[in-house]
Amino acid sequence: MPRVGAVVVSGGWDGAVYAWRRDEIASRTAPGVGWDLLRSFEGAHGAWVASVAASSSRVVAGDTNGRVTLWGYDKSRPARLWRHGGSVTKVCFVPCRRETQKTNAKTPSDKRGKKSSSKVSPLPRRPYSPASHPSPPPVDRRDDDGGDGDVGDDDEDDDDSLDDSRIVASASTDADVKLWDASTGAPIAVLRGHVDVTWHVRPVFPPNRRSDDAFVSLLTASRDASLRLWRVPVPPEAPAKRRGRTMEEATCVGVMRAHADAILAIDVYDGGRGRRGGARNASNQPDVSAPALCATAGADAVVIVWDVEKAAAIAMLSAHEGGVLSATFWSRGGGRRASSSSSSSTSPETLPRLVTGAADGCVRLWEISHGGACLAVLNDHSAPVTDVRAFGAVVVTVAPGDGVVAYYHDDDAGGEHAAGNGRDGGLTVAFALLDGAGNEPSACVHADGETLAVGAKTGAIAVLDFRPWGGS
Repeated sequence: MPRVGAVVVSGGWDGAVYAWRRDEIASRTAPGVGWDLLRSFEGAHGAWVASVAASSSRVVAGDTNGRVTLWGYDKSRPARLWRHGGSVTKVCFVPCRRETQKTNAKTPSDKRGKKSSSKVSPLPRRPYSPASHPSPPPVDRRDDDGGDGDVGDDDEDDDDSLDDSRIVASASTDADVKLWDASTGAPIAVLRGHVDVTWHVRPVFPPNRRSDDAFVSLLTASRDASLRLWRVPVPPEAPAKRRGRTMEEATCVGVMRAHADAILAIDVYDGGRGRRGGARNASNQPDVSAPALCATAGADAVVIVWDVEKAAAIAMLSAHEGGVLSATFWSRGGGRRASSSSSSSTSPETLPRLVTGAADGCVRLWEISHGGACLAVLNDHSAPVTDVRAFGAVVVTVAPGDGVVAYYHDDDAGGEHAAGNGRDGGLTVAFALLDGAGNEPSACVHADGETLAVGAKTGAIAVLDFRPWGGS
């Protein structure tokens, strides 16, 4: 299916899922116009939408009734509907190799009127055989509140061999994570090992491995305070007659455990390998040698940065006075190159910085090399900070009941602010959207260099377009 341009997708407590498309011409003529309803998706009503994800051609949502619903942008009716087994807490697309196969070319008949018997053999396929793993004990199920949002857009620089829509992952209150084949509807694998609610699942691409390998790697985080790394073989796209296969158990290749309480948020940095919007090198290409890092934010007020390949902690950050609710890597924030004498296994790669928000209302900027250090404390919120986003020179923070604050990092500022050693780390408030007058921001739906979309408790979505427009 063709890509549809810049789209913001949202889901809410009312069970509705919508896609909004930007009119590239109208949105440049005047502020506040140019965003139109592209699709109202059917099939998700009757439960809270806990999570949504968008790719270049598909949208997926998970709800508290345990349903995982998939749509294409061209139709309102669901293309796929899966039952997870517990209330869904998170859904995402897992980029994988795009399967290619040579087709038999038509050959002219010979003089006797017979067609040539020569055939072109299809590309070889690797067997699909995940190893088994012991099942966890049963856990209490609970309904999760909230909603989510995501964005899908058309990026001409993306690798055409990457399929960003075929594999869907869903996490649940039953502690399991399941993978589904969006193309065929077949189950792929179940990731079984956590012993409590699994709140997060994210794809990750290890260094020096291409995104078109015959397997995918995923990270999962749970209320059991553990982070797990999984490797799942990518099965061939099965024909219709083979869709009835059962879900196999995948292999856990690493368990990372250092938190004393539940993991509330995670973020992944892998140099942009296989992911839209990821960090790029100087040639605007994914950095194949950048370390694969994961930051886990805990209810124990600790943030841990992990080297995913080695399953080892490279930094433990503990300065917040309450549970850490959000974390994001930030490449623009003066990332530094670790020295050869550093104990970090990622040396000598350039490491990003980390931004975190917590229940204490503080936003902190961290250096993660050399064991980690707090570079800045931002105290502009008076409520728990539940969402932080960082892109380019901008950091956006959301505190329900308080508002949204956008900070700008001034590279031209001199002295300690530019170096990130002052109270604000070189970050100054660019603008703020305060709670009140019907504006009750609850989540950041999407943020990039052109657009900031913030969802409100009222069901409205405020979209700020930062691109130049043609008005006077």
